[in-house]
Amino acid sequence: MFTCPTPETIAIQIESITARPNTQDHICHFRNCVIRNLPVEIHQLDGKFHVVCMPIVKPVPGLHPQNTLHQKVLDLYICKATGKIHHCHQCCSGEKILCESIETCTITGQQFSSEQVRTYGVASRVQTNTSADKSDPLKYSRQANGTITKTSGVHNMKIEQCKIIAKDILHSFLFSVTRINSENHKLKELERDAEKMVNKYKRHAEKTHVPKNYISMATIYLNQIKKRPPRLHLLKKTHREQEELIADYTRELIGYWKMLLNTQAGQTSPSQFSFKIFVPAILYIMKNGVEMNGQQIIRRSQFLSTCLPETNTLDLYSISKTPFTASKNNIMAAIRETIGSSREKAIQMYEYSQAESKKVCI
Repeated sequence: MFTCPTPETIAIQIESITARPNTQDHICHFRNCVIRNLPVEIHQLDGKFHVVCMPIVKPVPGLHPQNTLHQKVLDLYICKATGKIHHCHQCCSGEKILCESIETCTITGQQFSSEQVRTYGVASRVQTNTSADKSDPLKYSRQANGTITKTSGVHNMKIEQCKIIAKDILHSFLFSVTRINSENHKLKELERDAEKMVNKYKRHAEKTHVPKNYISMATIYLNQIKKRPPRLHLLKKTHREQEELIADYTRELIGYWKMLLNTQAGQTSPSQFSFKIFVPAILYIMKNGVEMNGQQIIRRSQFLSTCLPETNTLDLYSISKTPFTASKNNIMAAIRETIGSSREKAIQMYEYSQAESKKVCI
């Protein structure tokens, strides 16, 4: 065929081969049928498209697993009992179970993200509810060809999403191109300001007929640079060092997040600790750390205290200053209200965060 086939077309073609007779009235359901994912590859060779679905549709001569591969179709499923093919998507023919605005296909078990639900409050203001991002529940257990890894275990989707968010923010703050460009721009500004101060000293010396002192000019220049010292030399890490550093901080961040969700404020109003804005807030708290009643609650990180970007540049990293400040205040308030004057509670919070950090596998 000369045009790329759609998943629906592929499903019809494969079902014409696999479907058993007298099964038209059969309705597949995960309770009654054994459903298996059917990985399909679409190859392009000499301007024509070829479908490969082993062992049902074998490849024609000349196809290469990588060179001729056009795309993979991972949302086709086959019923082992009847051979019927199901293309699973948000509007598929399978019966849906609706729970908290999340639709679950009763054939494959895939869950699809809900649209945002608008509700009207007493003040006649439109309020947008926070909608959960629940797509394929097995997305973190799939291999590249779409099959499920049996030895992968059960993955907590929320924790996996938290890992991704934490890694993205840490990389953006410490090792991204945006951070490097920001440091270079800061260095150029410092050099211009230092040159202005040196020129000011030279004009003063000429006006008062005082000999120019080279050591004095060098001191003025260096002192101006040291007011906001650049951190590029500290951020130069190998790829392996970057991954290890980000992994260590990711475990620590998730531990602190779970610690705060376990407090009274976290249980009554968990929306205060949205993980996406919680990460930058807790990172800047870690610059100085938190200690109460002689017990460390949040560790002080020397590396973060010197290497985090300046707070007036957070907009470069798509961090809004208002929710960032609010999140910092909520974190500190939750810690103060939970601990009070009790040292035992302080120790319990710290030990809880350490235990939760160790549970995170990266």
